[in-house]
Amino acid sequence: MKRETTSVIIVGVGGQGTLLSAGILSEAAALSGLEVKSSEVHGMAQRGGSVLSQVRFGERVYSPLSPAGTGDYLVALEELEALRYRQLIRPKATIFLQRKRILPAPVLAGAAVYPPGIEETLTGEGYRVEGVDEADLVSRFNTAKPANIYLLGRLSRHLDFELTVWKRVIYRYIKESLRDLNWAAFRLGREDGNIRK
Repeated sequence: MKRETTSVIIVGVGGQGTLLSAGILSEAAALSGLEVKSSEVHGMAQRGGSVLSQVRFGERVYSPLSPAGTGDYLVALEELEALRYRQLIRPKATIFLQRKRILPAPVLAGAAVYPPGIEETLTGEGYRVEGVDEADLVSRFNTAKPANIYLLGRLSRHLDFELTVWKRVIYRYIKESLRDLNWAAFRLGREDGNIRK
């Protein structure tokens, strides 16, 4: 049976692990026997600017880019980035969202206002939002650093990749001192995926 191409959009700001997440997802798909193509847009990543990665995988993938309105999943490590890139995913698609606000330069300078009620806007537009509070991650791990890996765990419930493949790739990409923490975050995200939040 031919497997359809799956498109995952991963967004955040510099330093949140957006590119790391894309790398892990890409390798997990490749080890699962799928063709993979990916694309990255870094922006002013080291200054907290927008970072966008697209990962597409399937039996045959012709382009690394998803046409607007066709992506299957959006993984957003910051709220405004979810709002900014939602037009890349299809109507009623699932958004995995870290409830975190990082104020961009225009907001900090008083030249713009951070939009209120972003999650409500997304759900009002018909998207299915699975969110996690940054404070919730801190309470469980004493840090919110593994938010990107936690959200990959949420996403993993929707993908047909073996758990052993995910673990192998995460342990390869994460430095030794943080492997167990990140694997625990992934497993927690996978378990929390049973509950719509």
